[in-house]
Amino acid sequence: SGALPAWATRGLAASTAALAPSLVGKVFDMVQKLPAAGVAVLMVEQRARQALQISQQGYILDQGRCVLQGPAHGLLADERMAQLYLGNH
Repeated sequence: SGALPAWATRGLAASTAALAPSLVGKVFDMVQKLPAAGVAVLMVEQRARQALQISQQGYILDQGRCVLQGPAHGLLADERMAQLYLGNH
């Protein structure tokens, strides 16, 4: 039927904003392993650079609007992303 199994459609809603820095890396390590287990991950994260480093695709929001999107490696190299996060917009 092409439908994903129930375990592959579960979402992950977690932010690392309130975590101790020592735990942030552990969370990212665990999230990075999920696709290999057949689990799609949609991450909403304030640590954009770190999230993009483990992602295939990214969407950058500014004031609720999608201002950049594309392959994660391209977004990491995009000067506009740096400007958004440095407040130069």
